[in-house]
Amino acid sequence: MEPVFERERRFLVGDQGVLAGIQGDVIVQGYLFSKDGYVVRVRRIHHRGREAGEKDLAMFALKGPRYRNAREEYEIEIPSATASQLMQRAPYTVSKTRYELIEADGTWDVDVFHGDNEGLVIAEYEARDPSQLEVPSWCGEEITDDLRYSNENLAETPYRCWSSAEE
Repeated sequence: MEPVFERERRFLVGDQGVLAGIQGDVIVQGYLFSKDGYVVRVRRIHHRGREAGEKDLAMFALKGPRYRNAREEYEIEIPSATASQLMQRAPYTVSKTRYELIEADGTWDVDVFHGDNEGLVIAEYEARDPSQLEVPSWCGEEITDDLRYSNENLAETPYRCWSSAEE
């Protein structure tokens, strides 16, 4: 298995109206290990627009620490039953609905978080060179380098639990 290097920029979403009429996929991620920037994660994806008989997708991933806007990632598809067993062992989880938005520069993933992270909406753009990105008007503050907004940190310390001083 070859590693993939995620190169992304992340932003808070200032205008959620951009999601009107778009169907998203529900994602639940369980974090089995998270330390010093390394993460072992299991993910279940429920495709809302799936065909009858089509199963949810389950993925297992290992991610390395971020360096600037890049992060090494190994990810494989696993059986749903295995994902369910691993999810039961995960001390922290995060859930969200992911929407894909097509813009002139490419595809954005916009995550609307649920549960203790409700109210948080993050857009991310992955590209070979995201530094050349023209940021859409519906994006707000850039949070690429703010580790509080990483999914693994949101699973352990949810957005709603942050003190007003942290925000």
